[in-house]
Amino acid sequence: TQSTWVSKVVIYNWRGGVEKVTILEQLGTVATVSESIGSKVDQPAFGHLYVVFRDWQFDRHVPLEKTATSVYSRLFDEEPAGFGDAAKQVIENNRIRTQLKNSFQSIEVILLPSPVERTQDASDVIIRKNMTAEFREGIRNLRSKLAKALKEPKLYAGEPITACKLPKLMELLVKAVEQNDFDVPTQHKQLQLALSNQPMQKCLNEIKLICSQMEESQPLNTIALLERFHDAIATAESKLHTMLLEVAVPQDVQTTTKENFRIEAHKAAIQCGLKTHQRLLLAISQIQEEILKDGLSKLTELRTKAQTEPGVVQALLVDESFINNYTTQLTTKLSPYQPRREIPNTLIEEWKDLIQNVSLERTAVESALSSLQQQLKTQKHLVTVESEAFALRLDKTHRENMDQYLKEINNELDKWMDSQRDPYTITQLEGQFKKIVDSHRTKLEQTAKKSSSPFTDRLLADFDQQCRKILSSATHNHSSDVQRICARTITERAEQFKIHAQTYAEQHKGPALRKELEKILQSDSEELCKYMKKWGLPDPEIEANINRLFLPLGSSSLELIIQKHNSSERSKSEGGPSTPKNTPVPTPGGGPSNSTSSHPPQNKNPTKLDTKSSC
Repeated sequence: TQSTWVSKVVIYNWRGGVEKVTILEQLGTVATVSESIGSKVDQPAFGHLYVVFRDWQFDRHVPLEKTATSVYSRLFDEEPAGFGDAAKQVIENNRIRTQLKNSFQSIEVILLPSPVERTQDASDVIIRKNMTAEFREGIRNLRSKLAKALKEPKLYAGEPITACKLPKLMELLVKAVEQNDFDVPTQHKQLQLALSNQPMQKCLNEIKLICSQMEESQPLNTIALLERFHDAIATAESKLHTMLLEVAVPQDVQTTTKENFRIEAHKAAIQCGLKTHQRLLLAISQIQEEILKDGLSKLTELRTKAQTEPGVVQALLVDESFINNYTTQLTTKLSPYQPRREIPNTLIEEWKDLIQNVSLERTAVESALSSLQQQLKTQKHLVTVESEAFALRLDKTHRENMDQYLKEINNELDKWMDSQRDPYTITQLEGQFKKIVDSHRTKLEQTAKKSSSPFTDRLLADFDQQCRKILSSATHNHSSDVQRICARTITERAEQFKIHAQTYAEQHKGPALRKELEKILQSDSEELCKYMKKWGLPDPEIEANINRLFLPLGSSSLELIIQKHNSSERSKSEGGPSTPKNTPVPTPGGGPSNSTSSHPPQNKNPTKLDTKSSC
């Protein structure tokens, strides 16, 4: 019935004879519904009614139009009153006829002959070439009438019923008929609201979809969220405006719909914004906890490592790079959650309920960074203190080893110096000392570095300083020893020269004795120079020792031997030996005797040697 009401044309298809009562009863159902509608409208409720008789058996000598008029009269013309039961049926039929005429804009009977000549052909698929001319003519006639009737659209409340309006209109009509509350202005208003509500709901669904996607994705900070909502709502409003124009609702309905859309869209956005804000705060907290956990885990590893490699740990913790690294990580990860831009003026008035979240989010990010730095600094300080304490204990152990190595170096150097039978120079002493020191220094350095002591450089510097002291002391002792050895050697060589010269004087006589003895003294002087050079004495010092010690002793001995030799020669020439008066007798040590004088007699021609050429 509702589809009949919204249709411009209603076709009642009948196959059979003119069964008046049956046809009127079936059409009467529609007429009954039209009573509840017709009273509310100023025109027939339904469109044009075409009663089509299929497979009409017609007389070729009588035109179909005339026959159709006759059939129309039988069906829709009022019958005269009858008697008895027949009278009741006539009254009912006439009532239905009146209702039908009041319900439809027009009623017309169409007679369509059978499409084929033979009855057996009707069961097959009928193609155009097998259709009879009368049937094709009847179809053309029906098409022409339908085209004329459908030239103008069906109107509802003065507006055409379009395809987009039809589903909602049908829904409203069913409800009105069921409730027996059919009111065109009311239904029309409801229809307009319903038509405008469909695109609004569609646009709202798009906004809600965006909200749903935001709630499932990484949370945005409030400014970014509001900018996205602002753009999304603006796009949806533009789309809604276009859709409202398509459904052709009045301007006041459009305005109301847009206002309702903005209200509902803002509600959805605010709910999403509040949820997103809570998720964002939670995300900030979780990210901070993850990075803090990683930093504390690293510090725990360093605390364990500090027991074996304190130097490495202190090198890692000596500056702020450790904390800065984790601060940078947190800053990078919180960057999407940090509202860095100023709040646009276009958003302040529109989103008052969410703007306050901006400052909360900024504070949350700053708090997360501050908390991370503070906790890492506290734990870092504890690890650093523990590492330094262990490093000091480790350094104490290394210094104990260093003291032991220094004792060993001193002992080894003394042992080497005592074991030397031949003269050696300070350079040789330093070379041997370096060999001894290098082996111990290498052990000390390897041990310190292996333990990763942060005081390794200072330890080695102190070790080197102590070694220099040892070497300085050894060098000083060597110089003193060399002076004593050289002094003793000079005395010994002077005594040896005296004995040698006496022996030579006894065996060789003659006037050339002095020259020969001077040659011997010169040779001994040269040997003594070579010997002292082996001890590393410089030439000026050697020359001074020769001139100050050896030559005076040698010359004294030489003069005594010459004097004795001359006395002996004079005694022989005078007939007997004689001993010169006041002649000192040489002592074994090369010095004068205590008999008369402590000084040898002064020779008029003292012995002069070339000490420079000797040395």
